[in-house]
Amino acid sequence: MTSRFFFLCIFCAFSVTAISQHPNARGIPKNTDTSVVRGATYAIIIGISKYKNVTPLQYADRDAAAFENLLLSNAGGKVPEA
Repeated sequence: MTSRFFFLCIFCAFSVTAISQHPNARGIPKNTDTSVVRGATYAIIIGISKYKNVTPLQYADRDAAAFENLLLSNAGGKVPEA
């Protein structure tokens, strides 16, 4: 019984290694979507510091401003400020 368990563990270890080396070979779809989405992008950014039954947050306004700066940047997609 011990040798069967040992060989089963070895088989499982090799199977997991083989599957992890070739993720697309096991039916995991490869992302081939190359479509371009066009249209307007809008964002409403709200920083809430006071919640009922929760200690007030200190930096919600700064987090909201930082997120706005990200959206206005190239990395955030250059969302128009208007």
